[in-house]
Amino acid sequence: ANRRTAPLGRNPTGEKGYIFCDGEDVSGQAVVSVRPGKKVEHQGIKVELVGQVDVLYDKSASYDFFSITKDLEPPGSLFETRSYKFKFGAVDKQNETYFGINVRLRYFVRLLVIRNYAMSIAKEIDMVVQNLSPPPELND
Repeated sequence: ANRRTAPLGRNPTGEKGYIFCDGEDVSGQAVVSVRPGKKVEHQGIKVELVGQVDVLYDKSASYDFFSITKDLEPPGSLFETRSYKFKFGAVDKQNETYFGINVRLRYFVRLLVIRNYAMSIAKEIDMVVQNLSPPPELND
């Protein structure tokens, strides 16, 4: 993708995420890998777009202020690696990504393979939201 990136945290040389703006589509492809000769039984496969506020010193104080879920696969079994395309169209992202000393506001896409008896499998990919407002008009 030709999308610009920005640091995900306070470290400018640390991990980077793709930049999105308010109202932009968020789309991509998720791959669920299955080892040859194995199967993965599941209670559904979902992709979620989440906006979350984390209090860095108290994980129980995190809350989702925004969440959209799409079902990719009904309950069943996977016998081979599968690839799923997903798209969240024209998503409102009014809050910008923020990394403070005590709190962070993050947006991420989460792929979830829900399982009955074993732990569900989750993979999160963070993104950066920047809302560039037009410059103010000058009154001459």
